Amino acid sequence: MKSILLPFAILVFPASMFAQSILPSSNGTGEIASRLKEILSPGSGAGPYLQAESSAVEKELLTTKPGDLTLSEILPYRDRLSIAAQEDAYVKKMAERSFKVPGSGQIKMGDAVGGAAFASLHIALLLGQTLGAFLLLPQDLRQIDYLHEPIRDIFDAYESHNAQDFFPSVELSVACVLADLALMAWSSGSAEREAKERVDQGRQTFEPRVGPGFLGFGIAY
Repeated sequence: MKSILLPFAILVFPASMFAQSILPSSNGTGEIASRLKEILSPGSGAGPYLQAESSAVEKELLTTKPGDLTLSEILPYRDRLSIAAQEDAYVKKMAERSFKVPGSGQIKMGDAVGGAAFASLHIALLLGQTLGAFLLLPQDLRQIDYLHEPIRDIFDAYESHNAQDFFPSVELSVACVLADLALMAWSSGSAEREAKERVDQGRQTFEPRVGPGFLGFGIAY
């Protein structure tokens, strides 16, 4: 008996949680659709794929009364919303990857050439910032043996200069930081577009995931 009840509980529990979250207690028509629209309204955090799928589900359930849906009819809606949410999470994650480390999102999606190009530019900017900032320091500071000079002597050497002496070095560092931020945004936007193309073209697919969470089930990529 336990072997029969366990799979039944696994199947029914998430579906019932889903149903409870979208089915109000009233008996009016269209209330499932309006409840779904409320849950996925702007500001709810739902991405474009989940918004689009929820709109389609809303139209399909526009005249459905609460309690009219059977378990077998609820599960496909749960699965569609789960997949749509995973698609949004995938696009967001690839964009975030490439913002934190330019090119990493592209490489994760299999675009080694594009990822290597963004990563190379990122590394070049970091090296340029480090080397350039050092070369623009006053001459006596560039000649210090930083590995063997006492720390107190190094501090004294720097304190012997005024702020204006460091302007060229600071200006280059700021310019490199701004350029790197622009590169991070460019890489992130490129990864986001590429991720959407993979989803739209069916090269990146997902399976429904269930568990505690949004609309009675958790979604994660």
